Amino acid sequence: MKTILRGSRSLLKASSRGKRLATAMLLSVVASSAMTAQAQDSIGDLSGYTDEDFYAAEAAYESEQYSAGDLNTKSSPTEVDYAPISYSDMATVPTPMPIGSAYDGGCSPTSTVSCAPPACKPKRRKIGSLATCQASDMWTTAEFLMWFPQARTSAPLITTAPPGLAPIIGPAYPDTQVVFGGEDGLGGDLTPGFRIDAGKYLSKNFGIGGRFWFLGEDEASYSAQSDGTAFNLGRPIYDTNASQNDAILVGATDVGGNTLFAGSITAESKLEMIAGEAYGRLMFACGDEYRTDLIGGYTYFGIDDSLFIESTSVEVTPPTGDSFTFSDTFTANNDFHGGQIGFETTLSRGRWMFSTLTKVHLGNMNQQLSLQGTATETIAGAPPTVTVTDGGLLALDSQGEYERDVFAFVPEANVKLGYRFRDHVLFTAGYSFLYWSNVATAGEYVNPVFDATTRATGGPFGQPPLVWKDSSLIVQGIDLGVVIDF
Repeated sequence: MKTILRGSRSLLKASSRGKRLATAMLLSVVASSAMTAQAQDSIGDLSGYTDEDFYAAEAAYESEQYSAGDLNTKSSPTEVDYAPISYSDMATVPTPMPIGSAYDGGCSPTSTVSCAPPACKPKRRKIGSLATCQASDMWTTAEFLMWFPQARTSAPLITTAPPGLAPIIGPAYPDTQVVFGGEDGLGGDLTPGFRIDAGKYLSKNFGIGGRFWFLGEDEASYSAQSDGTAFNLGRPIYDTNASQNDAILVGATDVGGNTLFAGSITAESKLEMIAGEAYGRLMFACGDEYRTDLIGGYTYFGIDDSLFIESTSVEVTPPTGDSFTFSDTFTANNDFHGGQIGFETTLSRGRWMFSTLTKVHLGNMNQQLSLQGTATETIAGAPPTVTVTDGGLLALDSQGEYERDVFAFVPEANVKLGYRFRDHVLFTAGYSFLYWSNVATAGEYVNPVFDATTRATGGPFGQPPLVWKDSSLIVQGIDLGVVIDF
């Protein structure tokens, strides 16, 4: 019995120890499960991350209880500089790095730590910095120009009227039309051209370049023959003898339908432009997606304008057969030599590019004028008598050669949008604007003053001497091009 009792007590003692061991194991499992669930909610499972957990972590950070590397290790936040952590990197917390390393907001040139976005971006260069920001060492730009020169001012040069009516300008002649010159001016149509710009950076922040462009002929012309059957044709003048507007008849009929004169007329106006530049460019400011260059250098502009008009009329009634020919030629040449200064800013985002160019050219404009004319009278007979006199119809007492030098300024603006089609190739489309403050054009120096009573002898008089005029000129339009940089 004692043996049985001792065995029972031993069994009871063993059972009691087993119960205590089982209870301890159960408590251990429960505690472990709770810690695992808490760990999953706080770090491993973002969806289970509660506001209370966030505030607790924030409070722990502010009380300097945790560092980024070890949540159970105290560390002062002033001793470390934390690298940004993306959601994909939550499972791996980066090791804190010393202040002044590549993670201090920019790429330190002495840092040996790799610098990759978005943790590190190049610092923005400040104005006046001579840092490097150019994307290439050389550039070449070729552009096709579609520009509209401003129409040139001119007096009315050719008029028409219905048969039987005089082609005279004035309120008393409402049916008269100006078909060449006058308020509409000369030219002003779409004119094609070409521009090329090329250069090279000699250092990381300074480069030199050259630009050349030309504009084709902006031409306006008129040609007609008339005997007055379809319309009356004339050249308007101001008759100093009668002190009123009049017209030299080229082809006309009277009110009765009789042909007075039969003849022809030809007129042509041309404007040509050319430019050459040599410049240097210095990096003024730059950043991750922009660059501004200060540009300065030398500029040449050549602007040539010419006007030619010739008419021949044969007297039909009375039937003399005498003919009269008047020929006038006006040319104006402008040569600009000066300096330029301005800014070019380029913005880039991905494959897209946007740039603005603003410059002003300052210098001397050399203006040269040539006014020449002839008048020819052919008297019918056997043999015919030909009389030639100087003066023409419009270039009379003022005919000759003239020249002067004046100061001129030329503001220039250009905006351009480009798309990088290949690594080194961009297609661009832009708008250009240029304004010349002082330019001589041929039509401005036409003075239609004439003494009609002396027409037969070719002895016109009464024109005042030439007076210089300060006139401006505008050219604007679209340019399409391609940029190659390498």
